[in-house]
Amino acid sequence: MNPYVFFVGCPRSGTTLLQRLANAHSDLAVTHETRWIAAWYEKRIGLTAEGYVSPEFVERLLAHKRFKALKIKPSEVARIYQNCMPVRYAEFVSMLFDRFAARRGKRLAGDKSPAYVRSLQTLHALWPKAKFVHIIRDGRDVCLSVLDWQQGPR
Repeated sequence: MNPYVFFVGCPRSGTTLLQRLANAHSDLAVTHETRWIAAWYEKRIGLTAEGYVSPEFVERLLAHKRFKALKIKPSEVARIYQNCMPVRYAEFVSMLFDRFAARRGKRLAGDKSPAYVRSLQTLHALWPKAKFVHIIRDGRDVCLSVLDWQQGPR
């Protein structure tokens, strides 16, 4: 079931607003831009030749700055891995999302990562039942938003 939904789109298109609205729902917890899920699978980072998660993967995941957003203790991650090994990538990530949602008192979890718009095939292959919300905003409005953006590249 989890991840249940991915919010994708061009940067500055409204994905953050949608994430905040979705987080207000009593059943859905949405994390902010993990960025590693699709890329690590596509590059086979920390995966065995058969597609199983390796101890190297767990170490790299715990060190990744974006993983901290899930607010899952390293000991919980290690326990999940040890109790389920060998475990395939999608199953392991699903268990992490289950934990993320449960810690917030919700049953469903999602991810808001605009850049995942380039990895829809990978994400769909990993989670065929997941929902995808692709926000499309008028390019002129995106441009104006980027020009006013204090923290982003111009």
